[in-house]
Amino acid sequence: MSERRNEITALATRAVQRSGLHSVSFRQLADEIGIKSSSVHYHFKTKSDLAEALINEYTENFTLKLQEIAATNDSLLGQLDTLVDVFESATKEQNLCLCGMMATELTELDESTIKALRQFFAVTESWLAGAFTRHQQELKVALSPEQLAQVFVSTLEGAMLLDRADEDNKRLDAVRALASTFVR
Repeated sequence: MSERRNEITALATRAVQRSGLHSVSFRQLADEIGIKSSSVHYHFKTKSDLAEALINEYTENFTLKLQEIAATNDSLLGQLDTLVDVFESATKEQNLCLCGMMATELTELDESTIKALRQFFAVTESWLAGAFTRHQQELKVALSPEQLAQVFVSTLEGAMLLDRADEDNKRLDAVRALASTFVR
């Protein structure tokens, strides 16, 4: 990927995480970087192309982070705790999960971008379901690993949104405490 394209996606990612895709314009990106908006269009023909690229890159980076979590934490509780840390670090900068933010704008996204968005959540839930399956003997809940993964991802995304509004991490702290209640 070119340096200019990386610069555009980094700036656009931060903007989406703070204010949503609707607030991002090619002219604004170009002005902030110091280039012509046609240069942004060179890399991304449409806003939908940009949105899909952002989601794909975010999913790739998040997948690497999940692999790192699994490799550095033997216990399920350690993995869940570290996952909560990832969400907390974003809220400290007044950011939200890029895909969580884009999910709030679903009606504005094209089918290809929605497919990429669904893939992010599928990857995240699949990783969690796998962790729950591998550590099933540690679980104290009757939900299937897949159901528990769906609940946990939904809870993280919602906690992040509400904590951002309150400018604290009390809900993400509650998610961390919740995890300790269903893991032995």
